[in-house]
Amino acid sequence: QDQEKNTVPSAFAVYLTGYLIRYDKEWRNWWHDQVKSTPSLWRPSYLFSSTTRQLVVRERYRQVTLAVRKRVETLDIAKLCDLLYNRYIELPGKYPKHHLALLFAFLPTEQQPQAL
Repeated sequence: QDQEKNTVPSAFAVYLTGYLIRYDKEWRNWWHDQVKSTPSLWRPSYLFSSTTRQLVVRERYRQVTLAVRKRVETLDIAKLCDLLYNRYIELPGKYPKHHLALLFAFLPTEQQPQAL
């Protein structure tokens, strides 16, 4: 069955990926494992060159962001916003809430949650 596809801005997908890595423990642990693992072809350069490490990490982040965006575009955006809000709003400190508000601001106005 074809699922309805919502178009989400690239900035939303990039920020959502970063938000999950920063504030979700499972995502954070998974991401740290990704960053630690070194592709065998890159190993010598990866170990001794910060430029190579940055390129590898950026490419992995780009791939993850594309996968997140692809998945998000199959979801009901209002339900996704509710889920994110309910799951992360109780995190301690002001920054998770602030970053969540910034995340929602990357959505087109008609998709931004008004009731949250």
